[in-house]
Amino acid sequence: MERNKAKSFKSLNFNLKNEIFSYFRNIDKFHFIQICKAFKFAVEKIKWIRFIKDNYDELLSIVNAKFYGMKFLVAFLKEKGVPESFADLIYLFMTLRIMKDQDKLNYDFFSLGIIDDTRQILKNIIIFNKSFKIIDFSKNRLGRNENIMRELNDGLQLNKYILQLDLSFNDFGLNDNNLLYLKEGLQFNCFIKELNLCNNNLGQNINNMLYIKELLQVNQSIKILDLSENELGVNEINILQLKEGLDINKTILQLNLSFNELGINENNIQYINEMLQINNSIENLNLCKNRIGNKEKNLCQLKEFLKINNSIKKLDLSNNMLGENEYHMFYLKDGLQKNNSIQQLILSNNDLGFIENNFLYLKEVLMVNSSIKILDLRYTKIGFYLNNMNFLKEGLQNNNTIHKLELSNNGLGLKEKNMLLLKDALQINNSIQELDLSSNKLTQYVNNLHFIKEMLQINNSIKKIYLNWNGYGEREKVILQLEKNIDISI
Repeated sequence: MERNKAKSFKSLNFNLKNEIFSYFRNIDKFHFIQICKAFKFAVEKIKWIRFIKDNYDELLSIVNAKFYGMKFLVAFLKEKGVPESFADLIYLFMTLRIMKDQDKLNYDFFSLGIIDDTRQILKNIIIFNKSFKIIDFSKNRLGRNENIMRELNDGLQLNKYILQLDLSFNDFGLNDNNLLYLKEGLQFNCFIKELNLCNNNLGQNINNMLYIKELLQVNQSIKILDLSENELGVNEINILQLKEGLDINKTILQLNLSFNELGINENNIQYINEMLQINNSIENLNLCKNRIGNKEKNLCQLKEFLKINNSIKKLDLSNNMLGENEYHMFYLKDGLQKNNSIQQLILSNNDLGFIENNFLYLKEVLMVNSSIKILDLRYTKIGFYLNNMNFLKEGLQNNNTIHKLELSNNGLGLKEKNMLLLKDALQINNSIQELDLSSNKLTQYVNNLHFIKEMLQINNSIKKIYLNWNGYGEREKVILQLEKNIDISI
């Protein structure tokens, strides 16, 4: 029976050219012919188009299953007597068909890097695409076949429509030719604005960052660059190459260097410091989870660029072991007091509260700095010592620029006086509009709710307050909104 089904599938006859063209209405006939030639599909290999037409609804539901789509598709083809070898092409075709009127092609988790015909398919998606502005080829193991990147190189040089390209989680660093081809494809591309190279093992070979450097020195369109999770800090030459690229580049606005072990070698932060004293285009810098607190000299270097750089508006220093030595915050204080550009400062997931002087230094920053509008202190152990909140209170009472204050997950409710001090601070502060107190165990003391109520009676600036995961419900929300009709999240 299976043999008869396969035979009937193989013997289908139809007008191939008109049939396929009806599925590619958004491209002209010339490009259609080029696609057919590039795919090198003989007539007998394209007969799956008729199969798609006859089984469109079933295939649509299978492909929409996302992660399990290919597994379901193989089973479906087996049931219909269609060779399993058609699965990759049918899946790709259906995905393109579904998304042809959308501006994003999301093709992650498909292991395209191990499919023989991938390089021509991807090349032509990029060359002849006129609708997709965002292309996601993440998690496809593309780096395991350098021929794929060679073809993508050709496609990227010719494409004029793609604005965002996600190539994350593709093991490009395993072969430095991958980055060479990517550099050649993008160095003169004037359209791609966002490039994601997260988790590509780029730090394994210094040639990878050499090609990134050369790309940055020439490309004038990329504004957002994600190099996170690449272990760049393992070899300081990687960061030196990045520095030399960004010394010249004037277009990158957002740079993600998180999860790169930068702090294990003090020269890494030194190169970043030197680059940021020259580069005046980067506005958003993510240095999260880089073990910067591992060496005291790292904080000295951060201090220096904070004093001089006037372009960075958002700085993420979360999860960097900053609370383990009071000199960390001392150096940051020195830099932030002289900085007038940073508007969003993220210090979350640093155990600042274990050393009281950390919040003394933060207080001194708040009393002088006039640019910070968003301050993120989540998971910083503020509730560990009462003096932490006392210093924060004094800082907030003398600050009139912070609009959003994030204090969630700090155990503030475990000591009644913490919320009393916060109340005192916010009865005077008239700039904070959004306050996050979620996950602070506030129901530990009845008076905590009373302190929030008293604060709202006097404070005229707060528009939204988060009290989620504190044990409060609609009853407490009604009590607080009786004092002031603000947005309260319970």
